[in-house]
Amino acid sequence: MNRLFGTLLFCTLPYVCSAQLDLDALKRQSDTQALQRKRESAAFQSGRNEAWGVFMDARKEEWSKVIASRDVEWTGLLSDSEWTLFDGFLTNTRPDEPKPVVMPKAEPAIQPAPGPIVLPEQNVVKIPPVEPAVEPPIEELPCKPAEPLISSAGTSFTFYGHPVSVGYDRQMVGFSNAKASKKDISVFWKNLSETNYTPAITALLEVKSGIGLNDWGYYMLVRQFSEKLYSDWNSRILLTWFILVRSGYDARVGISNSSVVLLLPSDIDIFDMRYLKIDGISYYMIAAGQCESLYTYDENYQNGRRFDLYQRQPLSLGGKTASRKLNFSFQGKEYAFDFKYDPDVIDFYKTLPQAQFEVFFDAVPSTPLQKSVEDNLKPVIQDMNRSTAINFLLQFVQLSFAYKTDPQQFGHEKYFYADELLAYPYCDCEDRSVLFSYLVSTLLGYEVIGTEFPGHMATAVGLDFETGGTQYKYAGSTYTIADPTYMNAKVGQCMPRYEHTTPKIHKIDINR
Repeated sequence: MNRLFGTLLFCTLPYVCSAQLDLDALKRQSDTQALQRKRESAAFQSGRNEAWGVFMDARKEEWSKVIASRDVEWTGLLSDSEWTLFDGFLTNTRPDEPKPVVMPKAEPAIQPAPGPIVLPEQNVVKIPPVEPAVEPPIEELPCKPAEPLISSAGTSFTFYGHPVSVGYDRQMVGFSNAKASKKDISVFWKNLSETNYTPAITALLEVKSGIGLNDWGYYMLVRQFSEKLYSDWNSRILLTWFILVRSGYDARVGISNSSVVLLLPSDIDIFDMRYLKIDGISYYMIAAGQCESLYTYDENYQNGRRFDLYQRQPLSLGGKTASRKLNFSFQGKEYAFDFKYDPDVIDFYKTLPQAQFEVFFDAVPSTPLQKSVEDNLKPVIQDMNRSTAINFLLQFVQLSFAYKTDPQQFGHEKYFYADELLAYPYCDCEDRSVLFSYLVSTLLGYEVIGTEFPGHMATAVGLDFETGGTQYKYAGSTYTIADPTYMNAKVGQCMPRYEHTTPKIHKIDINR
């Protein structure tokens, strides 16, 4: 048996060895082919990368020519065209009906709904559609392609608690003491256009995106950067204008006596700020002082964006935290909450212009306020039925904040963003409506509209359950009055003085 096995092994061994040799050869061949394919792929990729690089270089060169050509046209237009004189300016005014000095208190009973009041279309406050701004990539902005910063400088400053550092071409600071003349403005643009300005603009736009600034906040960021580079007023304004235009905005400048005036366009009604109309567009005069007339040009550098005041994302500034203790009683039980807010966000809001109600209703609150709502209120209402939950939120706003009108607290009218109710000792009707609408839409998912009466702002909510009281029919849906300023009122209770008044309607869309 062993001899037979040995004979078989002796006979088959050459074939096994031969097969093993063939397998080794095949493996070496396969490895060689794989290496060859890898080298060919790398060579192809290298060639493709090189071709792509050549393409991009050609594109950058072509774009540089486009920008350079437009700059030549633009500087000629600034210096040689006839500027238009404006000697009458417009101003948007707010409703001036007096508000209740003392918060009225509601009687416990709610009357059955007599049938919803149908709101006519003319009572809906019309606002131009403002699409959320999509930040174009830097290569699509009217900037020449960036070059490496060789003769570079840098500046650092704090923007409402947020540290900012911007590197820039040192040549950008060489054009101070600009005069308010067409020639000087044209020369300023020409000189700045010859610098390597794009890296600074890229850095500023990255800060804007990173901390969630709206367009007005970006203007303030650019202005602060300009103040670091120039000490004289006209040069600061011209640098701000230059950067805003290069950032894709339709900013303009005008001449008033010996000063340059910045003009920013917006479709939003801004109050207490003069503006002029050019081709149907409102251009607001920024820090214009006692300007009684000005000259400006008719054409813009490009078809740029108008300024959007909506706060579409949470502000993320210095990261400071302050607390506000809030207490109130609901259905015989005492509640105590600890709400957080960012003082830097409050300081930022102080600098924003007052505008139409929608800007405040639709603003996205800061992260500390959102988290406070999530931590404090959501756990309390999660086990309540819908009727109890919305009345809990309504009385929370009614009873947790002390009431004073804006003229009593500030000496003038001032609308609040939701965060601001935590920072000031008092608030009035539109401020409470802003916070309440945010709470209801966020925690309960209901649609809310603002209801503006003479001298008073409240809200109405599109409920999914039956309730009595005052209701409105609007856009095919029924909304029930919910007044955060009517002390102890439940959903459905309207102040008696407004029961038979048809309100103006403000659409609310925090995702606008």
